[in-house]
Amino acid sequence: MSEYWDRISELSEDFSAKHKAAKDFLKEHPKLDGEGERKKYWDLQNAACTASVRWQEYCSENKPSDF
Repeated sequence: MSEYWDRISELSEDFSAKHKAAKDFLKEHPKLDGEGERKKYWDLQNAACTASVRWQEYCSENKPSDF
C-alpha cells in the first residue's frame, strides 16, 4: 500500500511542478506576444496536462480494492 501512496505522491509533485512552471511563465509573459512565447507556454501546458493524466491513470489503474 505504501508503494501506491509513494507513487501517487511522486506523480502529484511532478504535476505540481509542471503546473507551476506554466503558471509562472504566463505571469512573466502575460501577453504571450514575444518570439516563441506562445509555443513555450503551449509546451509547458502540455507537459502539465500530460502529468495530470499520468496521475489520474495511475490512480485509476492501481486503486486498492478497499477504496
